[in-house]
Amino acid sequence: MGGHLQHHLRIAVVALMTATACSGLIGEGSSADDEPEPPGIVPGVDLPGLPAALAPAHIRRLTTTEVLNSVRDVFLAGDATVLAPVPLPATVATGRFDNLADTLTVDLGFMDFLKDLGAVLHTAVARIAPCPAGTAEATCVSRFIQTTGGRAYRRPLTSGEVTRLGGVFSAARQGGASYELALGTVAEAMVHSSSFLYRTELGAPGQAGRARMSLTPYEVASELSYFLWQSAPDEALLQAAAAGQLDAPRGIEQQAERMVADPRTKGSLRSMFQQWLNIDRPDQILKTTSGFSAAVAQAMVKENAMFIDDLLWGQTSSLSALFTSTTGFSNRYLRPIYGTGSTTDTFNRVNLDPGSRSGILTQAGFVAAHTPAGQFNPIFMGLAVRSKFLCQPLPDPPPQVPELPKDPELSTRDRLAVHSRNPGCAVCHTRLDPVGFGFEKYGVTGLLREFEVVGRAARQVPLTGQGELTNTDVDGPFAGPVALGRKLAASAVVRECFAAQMMEYAFGRPVADPGERVEADARTLGALAAGVFRDGDIKRLLAGVVGTDVFRLRDAHAVPGGMP
Repeated sequence: MGGHLQHHLRIAVVALMTATACSGLIGEGSSADDEPEPPGIVPGVDLPGLPAALAPAHIRRLTTTEVLNSVRDVFLAGDATVLAPVPLPATVATGRFDNLADTLTVDLGFMDFLKDLGAVLHTAVARIAPCPAGTAEATCVSRFIQTTGGRAYRRPLTSGEVTRLGGVFSAARQGGASYELALGTVAEAMVHSSSFLYRTELGAPGQAGRARMSLTPYEVASELSYFLWQSAPDEALLQAAAAGQLDAPRGIEQQAERMVADPRTKGSLRSMFQQWLNIDRPDQILKTTSGFSAAVAQAMVKENAMFIDDLLWGQTSSLSALFTSTTGFSNRYLRPIYGTGSTTDTFNRVNLDPGSRSGILTQAGFVAAHTPAGQFNPIFMGLAVRSKFLCQPLPDPPPQVPELPKDPELSTRDRLAVHSRNPGCAVCHTRLDPVGFGFEKYGVTGLLREFEVVGRAARQVPLTGQGELTNTDVDGPFAGPVALGRKLAASAVVRECFAAQMMEYAFGRPVADPGERVEADARTLGALAAGVFRDGDIKRLLAGVVGTDVFRLRDAHAVPGGMP
């Protein structure tokens, strides 16, 4: 059996290397002269001037999370316990979502992960798909290949794929494997297949000559399920695809409404929020202050997860509440920061002081995730607000960035004032520092403070928390992040930026940076912000995103991507 396993792994390596040689852009030149104008990008919204440039078709590898969730749901009937021993590949934080197509390469770490995953699945799958007594073995294998293979590949298998997978089973049996292990070999081959590992959003065949391509119903099902569940489509979704119910926005929205009620949506949206806010990994929150530990970092991430769940599935799913809610969750590790909460490891829901704690901006995890390890620095907080909530990326720093003044007798405000008088630095710092200084009363872990200790004499410099917001639709001074949160909660720019973040997560391609948006993305965002997301209801935004043309159409004018 070891030889057969190695053989299939070698096949997988070749398939993966072939697939990763493809560019993310697939398409062919065509003429749109005779093509009728498509409907509005957002149902019920008239967008003049269409057709607009849509995103090109692309291929995207599944993330590690998506691979594990898909194996759990397709092969293991939802039971992930058997996958716990599988070592995960190392990941590098990019500051963006982990499902962006351009970042999902295949390296040796990912290959080792697939090998270990296949080995575990090899011995576990037959327990989930036994062959009933009295049923011919060939019938069981055929049923497994057709049904489980269809879910793994997220579409009906071709006759060639059925034949090849049947051959894998036969070869294993002829090599002396039991029925169970031979079936495990088939499952392993499926998981190592590029048809499982890659999402192909290339559009339906036979659309030559059109300016835009419609995704196949099965591609729409895949896009929908990995957005809402981080997992493969279930039988109901695949049946909807087969019945043609995903050919129009209303059918997609109906499936989305069903899927949102599934607990897997909670996990996917929680992941989206925590990645967006950079509070998804405790190992990224490192502090040198007294009393900080890995347990404190873990508590910060856990509190943020509970806060997000409460925001999305509690009384309201309002974006405004993200900035204005005074609800928190605290245990013994966070109690010294918040001054309230459980004295044990168990979290308590707490009502925070509305004068100093309001929403995500004052949450310990958010402050800690965007503050250097040992000392408050307004630059990082200002950058977080600009990039995360306003979608205002800043230019790269100049080649020769002058160091901050090293005079220990200068306060942080005084040192940055000297720094910002340099013309090469002022272009960014005049936008970052005034926002970041609004957070100065919160230390590197979010603990409130009234003074900054400066100089050899430990001089106490009073902190004001005075900040200023510019280049937005809610410009003006503010005193502290509570007041800043009220401004952001009222901002149409913030609503559109959040919609862009959700679209980026849903589509696995850049949308949040205005400079990277295709024309249709920009128009769609404006329509969403002024339409279904006008009141900031996040669940309504979900339905709005999946109902757009950019969800199910691709531009056919992309430069060919060099498919082998």
